[in-house]
Amino acid sequence: MRLLLLLPLLAACPAPAPAEDGDIPGPAPCADRVDEWEALAAFTEAELTARQVPGGAIAVVCDGAIAFHGGFGVAHQGEDEPVTSTTRFQLASTTKMFTGALGAALDEAGVVDLHAPVESYVPYVNGSEPFDDPATLHLLLSHTAGYPTTFPGGDFSDMDLGPFFGNNGDQPLWAPPGAVWNYSNLGMSLAGLAMEEAAGEPFADLVEERLFGPAGMLGASMHAEEVEEVGDFAWGHAGSPDAPTITAPTGSYYATGYYGPMGGAWGGALDLARWGMVHLADGGDVLGVDAMAAVRTPIAATGGAPEEQYGYGLFIDRAQGADHLHHGGSVGGFLTAWSLVPSEGFGVFAVVNADWYWPGWLTRQGIATFLDLPDVDISLYAPDPGRVEDYVGVYVDPNVFGTIDVRLDGSTLVADFLDAGATQTITRTFDDSFAVYYPPEGTTLYGSFQGGDGGPVTHFVTRYGVAARAP
Repeated sequence: MRLLLLLPLLAACPAPAPAEDGDIPGPAPCADRVDEWEALAAFTEAELTARQVPGGAIAVVCDGAIAFHGGFGVAHQGEDEPVTSTTRFQLASTTKMFTGALGAALDEAGVVDLHAPVESYVPYVNGSEPFDDPATLHLLLSHTAGYPTTFPGGDFSDMDLGPFFGNNGDQPLWAPPGAVWNYSNLGMSLAGLAMEEAAGEPFADLVEERLFGPAGMLGASMHAEEVEEVGDFAWGHAGSPDAPTITAPTGSYYATGYYGPMGGAWGGALDLARWGMVHLADGGDVLGVDAMAAVRTPIAATGGAPEEQYGYGLFIDRAQGADHLHHGGSVGGFLTAWSLVPSEGFGVFAVVNADWYWPGWLTRQGIATFLDLPDVDISLYAPDPGRVEDYVGVYVDPNVFGTIDVRLDGSTLVADFLDAGATQTITRTFDDSFAVYYPPEGTTLYGSFQGGDGGPVTHFVTRYGVAARAP
């Protein structure tokens, strides 16, 4: 694989950066870090070649400015259009960063109240039943609203944002609002719909006008049709390197309205770097300082990694001694990774047009190459053997799992999925997190025991379903 674009923005003396790149004029950033950039570029090229990824791009913010960016490979397997750092990729769940930021911006402007019931904006959607307290934008944007992650038996006949929720408005919540953290694509899209209704303007246009434009994200778009019409985009490659399914921007659900707030953004590595610059400027011309602080305020532990919490559409990881802001994106044909360490003025951002290689390996390598952060001592987060008794009990989920009996078989923690007639070992991973195989779906569920304030837990939480401890 040939490195098709390698642009360290360096100069022997202070000089303006190219205007079309939208980078900050002034002294060349990280002028003494070219060796590290070349090492990261070589690592990226080797990884994508070894994994048979058609194309990808990376960008690095260093010394508080966009310092390096490069494109690798091709936009479409078997063709010769090169990927550059402006080539637009489907950003998938990285979009949630923009949905969260838009919520904070609209709250700042008085268009929405993040703590008002979501039903005040979308009255045709259930935002509380079967519980008492209402779901709010604050809870939806932080994945703590108890909103379903799937709609069992849902109506998928219309995938436009409003009609989709209109057809599924009676779906029950899975947990009391505020009780647990559970990543919900659908909850994020409902938040986007509430913003759309409150502002009287399509969600996609709100993102472009209030975020992408002021941030200088020149290639970013929320409209798959526009991306396909204008060009300079990567095609999605799904499945396997030998015989991938290749998809254009409008060839999948990428273009549907219901997908927009959860994953519908398009952009290049440089666009992602420019969003990193908005964070380093504490909002800059895009968000007020207080609104940006709200986006980055940890709200709930995720159970996905040690010392990892979630704000508004953003993961905040503190296990290495500094706030590491990050989010990834995964959809058929594309994967994205966005990582920023504000205290170091550093970020690394990566996109690939294949779904069989995780570009988080590239961002991790970038952090390891450029920064001297301490290694994570995973032993500090080993499960507490004395905690196991707090998990034992009967849990009930009326929507997906039915009844689960969590018990000890000797010293082994097991789950009896009574409705499925299956018993499986629960593997504890760290703290209160676990993995368990679920036979009805033929998949391993990753989740956590939550609630209880250090005593017997109240919920068995996974993205597939949430069960509450029986009285």
